[in-house]
Amino acid sequence: MSFALGMASSRGLIARMSARRTPRVPSEVIRFVAAIIATASIIGVGVFLVLSQLTTAEAQRGAEEIARVQGLGVVKPILSDQVMRGDPAALAQVDEVVRNRVLDARTVRVKIWDRTGRILYSDEARLIGETFPLGADELDALGSNKVDSSVSDLSRPENRFERPFGKLLEVYLPLQTPSGAMVLFETYQEFASVEAQQSRMMLEIGPVLLAGLLLLMVLAVPLAWSMARRLEAAGLQNAALLARAVEASETERKKIASDLHDGVVQRLVGTAMSLGAASRNGATQSGDSAMAHALQGGAAELREAVRELRTLIVKIAPTDLTGDTLPDALEDLVQPLRASGVEAAVRCRDCRLDPEEAKLVFRVAQEALRNVARHAGAKRVTVDLASSVNGRTLTVSDDGRGLDPEELMASRRNGHVGLALLKSLAEDGGGTLRVTSTPGLGCSVELSLP
Repeated sequence: MSFALGMASSRGLIARMSARRTPRVPSEVIRFVAAIIATASIIGVGVFLVLSQLTTAEAQRGAEEIARVQGLGVVKPILSDQVMRGDPAALAQVDEVVRNRVLDARTVRVKIWDRTGRILYSDEARLIGETFPLGADELDALGSNKVDSSVSDLSRPENRFERPFGKLLEVYLPLQTPSGAMVLFETYQEFASVEAQQSRMMLEIGPVLLAGLLLLMVLAVPLAWSMARRLEAAGLQNAALLARAVEASETERKKIASDLHDGVVQRLVGTAMSLGAASRNGATQSGDSAMAHALQGGAAELREAVRELRTLIVKIAPTDLTGDTLPDALEDLVQPLRASGVEAAVRCRDCRLDPEEAKLVFRVAQEALRNVARHAGAKRVTVDLASSVNGRTLTVSDDGRGLDPEELMASRRNGHVGLALLKSLAEDGGGTLRVTSTPGLGCSVELSLP
């Protein structure tokens, strides 16, 4: 784009961008680490819940296996039909074996049931002979010939003597007497033993899981830091390239403006003065009014050309542009549109800008008006610069044919960078540049500064 960007020297621009971007590296890494921690925590909690269920199920299987060994290996060999009939001697023999080989710190109660729900034997003698309805689990166990387990319901009357033991796990399996009758062998194991086994398994698996998550953190954080630093370096490199483009464009434009002012403009001024003097002398000495009129017309045309060139020089490289001189500079920008028949209005309302901000506002207005002149076909254009509690805003709007905003921002016609580079510079200065347009309803370019 053939306009001077002029926001600052490349060194100053890079310094400002570096000052803004450097703190982003640790903040981005912190956010990344926080995301990793959150993800690892979710995974850890999920794995813990799954492991808790698995270890509980494994502990129950261990309890069932103990009951299977106790029932099939210890009780079944001495289980006789006399037990079914309540023979005291047979019950005494079962009781002796149970107390010596079954009951321990883990197994705190034993019961043997028949199909009717009558307790044939229990190490709690007060239960022998009582009848209670069997639950669905117990009936299923009798019919399936498989060991099963569940947490004991201590509120049931048949479990009233187990309440002092606290939470218990009931394990039951069917046994067959010599005559073929089926009975249900039931043990009550302290649930604390199940939980202890669960804790042991978690202690074996938990450290491995924790070590894996910590290893993920140790590997991820340096990688994240390295990536963030590379992104920062790339951003600063882009800032440096942008700043060089800014400085080179400004330098070149000032050189062109200086060459025009010191060369062509001065020669034209001298020529206009010479023609004016020649027209006066010619009319006086020879009395040729036609020649004098022609010379005067030529001098007037040269003076008009000089004014246009000086306006062009101001557009190329405005000097001493500040918030106070900006309104006049904006008026100069709309003069060509007015000359072409476009109704143009400039409004500047109590807007304080430093020189760099004034230059940015000027360039945005210049590029927006250039697009209006070349592509919009507008009848009315408004340039409005105002202040509010939210900042300073420049709005250039027209009633032309409208353009695609994305195309307008990205266009690079005839060497012009367009509004895209101005948008980047505005963002680096903490502002925003927005283009809105609807085909047939005009276009609006809005620059907002904090």
